[in-house]
Parts: sequence; structure tokens; C-alpha cells
Amino acid sequence: MRVTILSQLQADLRRQEFEANQRLDSLKEALESEAKSTAGDKHETGRAMIHQEMAQVHDTLKRVERHHADLQRMIQSGRIPLRVATGVLVETDGPWVLLGLGLGRLVVNDQEVLAISAEAPLARQLQGCKEGDEVRVGAQTWVIRHLH
Repeated sequence: MRVTILSQLQADLRRQEFEANQRLDSLKEALESEAKSTAGDKHETGRAMIHQEMAQVHDTLKRVERHHADLQRMIQSGRIPLRVATGVLVETDGPWVLLGLGLGRLVVNDQEVLAISAEAPLARQLQGCKEGDEVRVGAQTWVIRHLH
């Protein structure tokens, strides 16, 4: 299941990267189109807005690259964890939790997986726990079944 989850996360990151690159290409075309316009202040405002959007897309691409690198380290790690830490996939009697990648919720083979950053409150609660430990999440209590 670990391999399946990590593979799906890789596919999601590739999709995000593809979509960001498509958006960047679209913005570059819009910028070229604006360059041909001579509408004065309105022209400059349009160009500034396009540049701002391009900066946001570049930030998205940098974040995706960081997540790719982090995910690659997780995939290559062959160690079996004894305690919850960044990079560990935690199997609970609720959703599974992957610490270290703030990518949100996904469903793999009908199993809910939460990919959360190491700074998330849930991640801080799980840090250092081991198999058999219980973690209170809101009104629920999850038992840690296995660490992958």
C-alpha cells in the first residue's frame, strides 16, 4: 500500500507541475499580446498583473519541486520506522497519515490518506508515537496500527 500511495502522490505532483507549466505558457502568450498593445496606463496595469500571476505560478513550481525531492527521499528510504517522524506513513484505524508533505487528502484503493506537513497540528501530535499508541483527533481517538 505504501508504494501505491507514494506512486499516486508522484502522479499528483506531475499533474500539478504540468498544469502550472500550461498556465505559465498561457501567461507568456498573454504578455506577448499585451506587448503589442499601446493602451497607456491600462496596458501597464495589464502587464503588471500578468507578471504578478507569473510569479505566483513560479512559486507553485518551486513548491512542487520541493515536494518532488521530499517524496523521492521517502521512496528511497528503506528503513522501517520504529516511531512516527517526517517521511513516515502512519496506518491508523482511521485514515492513514503521511507526514512531511502538505498535499492534502487523497483516496487510494478506498483508503483515505492525509498527506500533511510536519508543522501541522496532527503531525505534532503524532511525532514520536509508536505502533499501538492512541492519538486523540477532535472527538475521535485513532490507534496507530503500523508504521511504514
